[in-house]
Amino acid sequence: MANDVNRPLVGRDAELERIAALHARRAPGVVIVGPAGVGKSRLAREAVAAAADTGALAPWVQATRSAATVPLAACAGLLPADARSEDPVELMRLCAEALRERADGRPIVLGVDDAQRLDPTSATLVLHLVSSGLVFLVATVRVGEPCPDAVRALMDDAGAEPLELRELSERDAAALVEALLDGPVEQRVQRWAYERTRGNVLYLRELVTGAIAGGAFEDAGGLWRLTRQPPPSASLSDLIGDRLAELEPAERHVIELLALGEPLRRTEIVTLAGASAADRVAARGFVRIADADVRLEHPLYGDVVRASLSSVRAMDARVRLAATVRARPDRSSADALLVARWLLDADQPVAPALALEAAQAALEAGDPDLCARLVQDVDGVEATLLLARAHSVRQRHEEAEVVLAALEGTITSQLLALRYLQQRAVGLLWGLRQAEAGAELLLRAREWWPDDPAWRSQIAPLRVRLVAATTGYRAAIESSSQALADPSLEGAARRRMELVHATNCFYGGRVQEAHERIGALRPALPLRDEIDEAAMIMSCVIGLESGWGLDTTANFMAQALAASIRADEHAGAGIAAVALGAIALLAGRYHEADRWLAEAVVHLERQDPFGSLASAHALRVGVGFFTGDDERVESSLSACRATMKLEPLDTDLVYTVRGEAWAELAAGDAAAAQARLLAEAERTSLPVYAAQLYYEALRAGAPAARVVEPLRAVCAECDGRFAAAYLAHAEAADGPALSACADELVAIGAARYAAECAARAAEAFTATGREDDARRAAARVAQLHDAEQGGFAPVIRANPPRR
Repeated sequence: MANDVNRPLVGRDAELERIAALHARRAPGVVIVGPAGVGKSRLAREAVAAAADTGALAPWVQATRSAATVPLAACAGLLPADARSEDPVELMRLCAEALRERADGRPIVLGVDDAQRLDPTSATLVLHLVSSGLVFLVATVRVGEPCPDAVRALMDDAGAEPLELRELSERDAAALVEALLDGPVEQRVQRWAYERTRGNVLYLRELVTGAIAGGAFEDAGGLWRLTRQPPPSASLSDLIGDRLAELEPAERHVIELLALGEPLRRTEIVTLAGASAADRVAARGFVRIADADVRLEHPLYGDVVRASLSSVRAMDARVRLAATVRARPDRSSADALLVARWLLDADQPVAPALALEAAQAALEAGDPDLCARLVQDVDGVEATLLLARAHSVRQRHEEAEVVLAALEGTITSQLLALRYLQQRAVGLLWGLRQAEAGAELLLRAREWWPDDPAWRSQIAPLRVRLVAATTGYRAAIESSSQALADPSLEGAARRRMELVHATNCFYGGRVQEAHERIGALRPALPLRDEIDEAAMIMSCVIGLESGWGLDTTANFMAQALAASIRADEHAGAGIAAVALGAIALLAGRYHEADRWLAEAVVHLERQDPFGSLASAHALRVGVGFFTGDDERVESSLSACRATMKLEPLDTDLVYTVRGEAWAELAAGDAAAAQARLLAEAERTSLPVYAAQLYYEALRAGAPAARVVEPLRAVCAECDGRFAAAYLAHAEAADGPALSACADELVAIGAARYAAECAARAAEAFTATGREDDARRAAARVAQLHDAEQGGFAPVIRANPPRR
């Protein structure tokens, strides 16, 4: 029992509190009811152990199938050693006296596991002990198994309260996975574990411990992730196999078909396996039918069956499934992807039209490798565009450019030409950092349909976007404004131009307008194409750096991360996780920040359309610096530098420069950090980032007099709320002004900045003899610093330097 309670118990606090409350009010007891594997025994043992810790006598009865054939075998431990009477009533009296004597005035809490397996005499004894008020009962009963009358009477007559125990929620299942791995876990692992087990505690433990034993996990910078999808462990296969062993061959065939192809329609299962077998497995609880779709009752059934299926039998089943699903009159793109997978796995050819449809679905499902495999031997523009997109998603930008360059001048459809330009221009700008080549491409593209004004309107967003990248965002604001004033610009082209204009406004200093526009431009999830990806990154950047709506951004990014994880869409997940990490860093929630940034790295290593991976590593340098973790500083800085294979864009440098500066601060070289930050602030043409860099120099110890005039000049060109707060902090010369700055930074959501500001306020109040105000400011520093999130509270200096 001690070993059992040492295992982590997760997600059952409410149930434990309920049992303790029933015991405290002298209720007869509780009967924990639920299916196999949900943790009934574990909960009961924990409740009984908790009672024992408070001084109760806590005997334990374990009922089993084998003991059920012998009267009182399960309850032998409750009987006095010299009990010889054949009279059941006398035995019950002797048992009660023995328990009362052992308790010596203490309360008695009796645990009975698998009470449905008690023999009738043992069940009657337990009922007697409960009905007499001698014991408080904590029993478990598995649903679906027959119960002795006396066990049912515990709830019906004796007053024991039934407590229905369900599977763990997704949140609690994730907590259990992290407890088993003793550390943070990648979101995809959490989803995998929950979807495979549906929160069944027994299955979840077996799944995770089996994957650990099989070496399927690796520590990726403080975050556990799966390196491969592990097969079911031997113990898990045995658990599931015992249940599947009940199946007849025809019934198992139904399970095999669903293991390879669920969900299937009932009519399809009947055609493939017969109505009788399908009905029998449904009646026995192996499958469930909803809205005419048939699925396995538990995903692990499919895992175990697939692992044991012979290659010949699996190939035959896949060919039959492909023919069946392909014949659906309402076949979807997801169906096409299934059919293509089955045919490829069965070593069968995939027709070109099906390959194109399935390849697009594969991209949307986060499988660029399958997309490339499907179209590599298919001719035509659409196939080439899909192949290039698959290359780009996998960070193979040079290969994508080679494929796309060969297409130039051959496309006769404006719709396909627009897709082509979008892919190639984005690849040149973001993937290869060749903005001028992209601008030249757009000049050539204008002449593809030189006399068609609609064509020029369609490509205008791309043209303006590249103008901004080559000549500057402030200059491009006028171009995007004029384009939006054109009433003929409609539909997708207008949405693209709206996004380009919001981007120009943000980087050009009209930050408030950018903030007001970006809310309507947030993409649907999961992300579908380059436009969605661009909308996602700008939602992240504007939400983080404008100073408005940080809570709204956090909520959207949390939803985006969850949706992207479900869809295996790494770009969206990575960008969302970077945003969540940066928001946590602003608030001084360092452990949370590191968790999200580690999650971002996992996804951005797989798909990084805008070079955000370096920024994620740079922000982790900040986490290391602010928590005093020199190893994190060094490893993250090395990763950041290794990631930057190409010259970073101005829009990236604010993050990487701060990372370098934080590393210098960690090494004790504040002068170098200040010089680096000030130099980049003076060099950059992006006022929103210049303001941030000047402020970071102030935080690093630069005198306020050094940054205040440059910040005033920047704020004349930038109306961001953060920029105004930075300037106010630099200008603040006394305690009240610094306290007001702290108020504004709290309102924005930058609790760490606010804490630093409050510390400076405490110093200023002390210097002027306002001790009460100084104490209040110091208390605010402590309140704003979350000690449980790591890091150090800002220091209040006894003799601060002159501002």
